[in-house]
Amino acid sequence: MKLIYADSSAIFTNRSPQAKMLRKCLECFLLVGFSLLLLYFPLSAFPQENVTPKKDELGAPEIGIIKKQLFQITQKRLKINDELELLKSGPQTKEDTDRIEDLRNERKELSLNFESIAAHINEESLIKKEEGAMNWLDELQELTMPLLQAIHEISEKPRKIDKLKTRIDILKSQIIKHEMAKKNLSALTKSKMHDNSTDSKILQSYQKQMDRLQAKYNSEFLEFKLGEAERKLASIQMAKSSIFDVVKASFGNFFKERGRNLFIATMTFLGLWWVLLRVYGILNQRPFFSNRINSQLRRLIRTISNLLIVFVCILASLISLYLLDDWLLLSIVILFLIAMAWTSRQLIPNIMKELRIIMNLGTVREGERIIWKGVPFLVKEIGLYTTLLNEQLEGGIIRMPVGELIGQHSRPVVDSEPWFPSQKGDWVILDDETYGRVESQTMEQVTLYNYASLKYYPTSDFLSQKPRNLSKGYRLVINFGLDYGIQSRICDEIPKIFKEGLKNHLTYYYEKEPSVIESLSVHFESAGASSLNLVILIKVNGLYGEDFYPLKWDANKYLVKICNDNGLTIPFSQVTVSLSDDVKSFAAQQAISGPKQTESQSTQNSVS
Repeated sequence: MKLIYADSSAIFTNRSPQAKMLRKCLECFLLVGFSLLLLYFPLSAFPQENVTPKKDELGAPEIGIIKKQLFQITQKRLKINDELELLKSGPQTKEDTDRIEDLRNERKELSLNFESIAAHINEESLIKKEEGAMNWLDELQELTMPLLQAIHEISEKPRKIDKLKTRIDILKSQIIKHEMAKKNLSALTKSKMHDNSTDSKILQSYQKQMDRLQAKYNSEFLEFKLGEAERKLASIQMAKSSIFDVVKASFGNFFKERGRNLFIATMTFLGLWWVLLRVYGILNQRPFFSNRINSQLRRLIRTISNLLIVFVCILASLISLYLLDDWLLLSIVILFLIAMAWTSRQLIPNIMKELRIIMNLGTVREGERIIWKGVPFLVKEIGLYTTLLNEQLEGGIIRMPVGELIGQHSRPVVDSEPWFPSQKGDWVILDDETYGRVESQTMEQVTLYNYASLKYYPTSDFLSQKPRNLSKGYRLVINFGLDYGIQSRICDEIPKIFKEGLKNHLTYYYEKEPSVIESLSVHFESAGASSLNLVILIKVNGLYGEDFYPLKWDANKYLVKICNDNGLTIPFSQVTVSLSDDVKSFAAQQAISGPKQTESQSTQNSVS
């Protein structure tokens, strides 16, 4: 999670038309919001819950059915009471104790059913849960209960239907089993005992057990439960709606009941945020802040102030939801804040680094020079978003999150330090001998017009080519060699001849306004292996960067012409070989005997 920091005071201190328009729009939005709040939501309308319960009116047929069911339950309870009295009066075995416990649970369930049917209230709401000791898990459960309750209400209807269907299937299965057991028990009861010698105690105990089993497997009560479940299922299915209607109704109820509270909490946050920023903007313009406090301390105060403003606005929103008794929205907001705090625990080191950079205490500071992706930039402003500037580039403004500067370094700016080696329209020569005019230069690429075509370089690659900017002025350096036959004239006379000759031939470049050639000089440079070398230096005005190659070609052409006019020889490369005395005498002998051998060989050839 990025640092929650808003350099919002700049909205009120910036005097640009865009900032003024944004401020006016914000003021109008807040004014309209508060007006709507006062007109449509008066304070008396804040409590949204209706405490008056709805009355369910029952018709005469339904009352008759309910009375019949209540009489059946009462009759069943009386039977259970009689059986309990009978079991308690005699000696109790383990089986009797278990039966007493089952009867008591059944009687308790019948009491709940009687109350639920008579009062027309769900059985779940009649069951009271015992309160235990509260712990942090219970506190969390209580906090999330409104949200879970809202989800519970959305899915309540399908869950009830599924629960009732399951209950009906189980009851039907139990009724079938009870009917089969009842038939078996009835058959055993009707059958006569063939053995008359059986003890009367055994017969009495046997009859007692049979009576208990017949009472246990009486399906009357199960049929009653089955009818009640089917009635509930039918009533729910009669009002059954599609999933779209359920979701629509849920969202509609949410915004109908919670929308006002959400609107009030939002307007509280925005209104208080706007007021506190206005107050801070007014205080920030006081001479005390601008004159007596240095820039780093002002930046620290601005950072802390914005964090406090955000904290106070969030706290005010939570208080407004608390006063409106909207625990659902309050729980959602608190859970969201807890989730943000939990996920940001691993980002605290990065947040601290960002805070140091924002307060101008890090390795990158405002007003200094930084190399970003191989290109120099000025750190114009540091805030939540950092602004880098290079005025020599087209679109040379970069806005980035302050976190991008972690690990970067800046240094103070040197006076008259260039920010880029060229500008649009300049003529340059690169290390790869590319020559052309800069058509565009951005942070991403530089485009050169090169011999009627365009050549593209990534900006970092362009800088690595060490561009030579001809439009800032340049000097042509031409090396020219002459034969050693003019060795006596090479120091003084020959340089003058070439200088005057070039001036006479390059009059076209001198006649331009301003002059293309600012200065021309010819010097004896060195004595080479096979030539005496001159160096011609021509200083050219930077306005004529496009004449680099034409002027170079013309200068070389006229140098050759001057040689032709003055009878000067341009040497070619020569190799001198030194021979020993033995090799020289052998070569001389070969030179003398060679012609004779050739003549005798030619005679033999003619004879043959």
